[in-house]
Amino acid sequence: METGQFTLLATIRHVPGISQIYIARRLGMDTTSLTRTLGVLLKNGWVEKAQGSDRRSRVFTITRAGEAQLLRARPYWQRAQQRFVSIVGADGTKALVQAVEAVALALNAEVADLHRARRSARVRKRNARAR
Repeated sequence: METGQFTLLATIRHVPGISQIYIARRLGMDTTSLTRTLGVLLKNGWVEKAQGSDRRSRVFTITRAGEAQLLRARPYWQRAQQRFVSIVGADGTKALVQAVEAVALALNAEVADLHRARRSARVRKRNARAR
């Protein structure tokens, strides 16, 4: 199991019924990478996909096989984290996590602004055609 698969599977476990759009925003993933990684999780039977609140949205939940895979992978993940902390130190790890979280929040805000601007432009264009 790759790191991205582990992170995605853990996220779906933590937020059952999470939509693909929310996953992308939460993890800061582009849709192409997310779709590819979700495909691997679906193919392995680790997650299930269902229709969301509208016809276009999809939501994901972890399966029993996915839970078992997370349990098998968790010791490796914990060892990797311990190795990282032993190299960087607890304070360095904490600082890095805080910096990454700050960057993720800033990027999410920028993406939200971009989506609002695009939506606004579409509305203006639609309104102009209606006149």
